[in-house]
Amino acid sequence: MLKETEEQARHSMPAKGDPAQAGLEWLSVLVGFGAFVTFTIWVSEFMTGSLGVADIWALPLLSLAFVVTFLF
Repeated sequence: MLKETEEQARHSMPAKGDPAQAGLEWLSVLVGFGAFVTFTIWVSEFMTGSLGVADIWALPLLSLAFVVTFLF
């Protein structure tokens, strides 16, 4: 019984009002904002024609990484 409780404690999220929970909420906001910003930069550079060779692939991949992190 004790082993199951320890296992559940390791996989549970921090309690509401816990500083760790507040940190996770802020991290979620920042990662979502990062996805939005990188995608917006890519679109604006694409529309103006100033998209560099590296940015053609780097910005969408970075935005995708932010989205995957946000969903995780």
